[in-house]
Amino acid sequence: MITGDHVDTARAIGKMIGITGETLTGREVERLSDAELEKALEHVRGADQSDSRVDGNAEISASTGAGSDNQSDSNSDSSSGADAAMDDIGNKRGVTIFARVASEHKYRIIQALQRLGHTVAMTGDGVNDAPALHTADIGVAVGSGTDVAREASDFVLLNDSFANITGAIEEGRGIYENIQKSIMLLLSGNFGEVLI
Repeated sequence: MITGDHVDTARAIGKMIGITGETLTGREVERLSDAELEKALEHVRGADQSDSRVDGNAEISASTGAGSDNQSDSNSDSSSGADAAMDDIGNKRGVTIFARVASEHKYRIIQALQRLGHTVAMTGDGVNDAPALHTADIGVAVGSGTDVAREASDFVLLNDSFANITGAIEEGRGIYENIQKSIMLLLSGNFGEVLI
């Protein structure tokens, strides 16, 4: 889950929807190299576990562009505290919640997840979400969002209901299976005609 919301808000929402694990903020993501970011994400379910597949299809890592991109925190870091915190950041594994992130952080996180083999879905509604929506494997914009977000996305929710995403995934899988069956039928019929 990627959000611009405060860390405590992000953790509470994550807990409500069953997303648990380590949390990183946008400031912490800024301090990480691409390799360190990938290391923090490498234990996220789906990339390296064959049993985490859903119905034989790739697990989807979801991210949301909801919330503010404001980076101001009520806590200020001292320089010595920042160095110690940096050591802890580099050792985090299985990060599943990103809070207080800006547009450039969303973009980096999505790219890191893709390099690790994840299929990434991104939902967003603002201009700041457009680069991440475009980069994600599946960009989902809400209908009430900006024109830029809708243009950058692959899928637009006209009624702003996220329940439609699961329905679209199910429909897409059904269409994919039907196309496979049609191709097999055509190939088997045409192969028999070639032999005669």
